[in-house]
Amino acid sequence: MHALTDQPLSVALGGSIAYFGTDNGILAYDLSDPEIPIHVGTFALSGVERIYTSGDEMFISNGVGGSSVSIVDSSDPSSMSALSTVTHPVGARARDIVREGDLLFIGVDTGNVYVYDISELGSPVLLNTLNYSDPVYGIALNGVRLFAATSGGGAFITDISDIMNPSVIGSLGTDDSTGVRV
Repeated sequence: MHALTDQPLSVALGGSIAYFGTDNGILAYDLSDPEIPIHVGTFALSGVERIYTSGDEMFISNGVGGSSVSIVDSSDPSSMSALSTVTHPVGARARDIVREGDLLFIGVDTGNVYVYDISELGSPVLLNTLNYSDPVYGIALNGVRLFAATSGGGAFITDISDIMNPSVIGSLGTDDSTGVRV
């Protein structure tokens, strides 16, 4: 067994690299040979909760209570670098992150999904805020449909074909719909 240098709280894969989120940042391990994992990089960042990888970038929920999402260039795991950070309103904790092209969707536990234009990764722009009745714990995309799992309110299906004018087109009621994936 190989020892990690810090307690992992989350994990994401990018090719043969495993990224482990810890209270102190990201630990990158090359798993080309899973029996001999090799530590290839570290990126200092406080309170990593969730990691979402997409191409050469990572989107990381971090900070006190997941209060921000850091965008990190991971094209070279041995030399990861910060591109930008988006901060949520006080009390909003990022629960899920999904990227689709130049759009970044961040589901938070205050009942919102923030939609950012990330065509310029160094300067994300908030385009819209989708409001749901309860904390959003899971989000998924399928074409022009956004699925949001909320705690207490069920799951919502939102048409996002016009991101500036989204429309809830369906819902599934339940007492707790956390962690939806499509």
